[in-house]
Amino acid sequence: PQLLQQVLAQLENPQDFLNRVEYLYAHPQEIGLEEIALKDGRFLERYSAPVESGTGKHYGRVWFFRDISELKQNERHLAQRERYL
Repeated sequence: PQLLQQVLAQLENPQDFLNRVEYLYAHPQEIGLEEIALKDGRFLERYSAPVESGTGKHYGRVWFFRDISELKQNERHLAQRERYL
C-alpha cells in the first residue's frame, strides 16, 4: 500500500483512479484506456488489458503507461490558436 499511496499523492483525482482500477479488477474481461492528470501538469495514458490463456484462464492484467504531456500541451495550443482565428 505504500507504493500505491505514493502514486495517489501525485494524481489530480486519486479517487477516479482508484474507482477505475477497482472496476477493472471487478470486470476482468474489460480493456481500459484512460488519461490520468498529474498534479505537476503532466498527463499519462493508461492502457490495461486482461492476460489470458488460449483456454480462457485468467492470469491477471497488463498495465501500460505512456507520457502524453506533450500531446496534451499541443492540443491546448491548437485550441487557443483556433479561438483567435
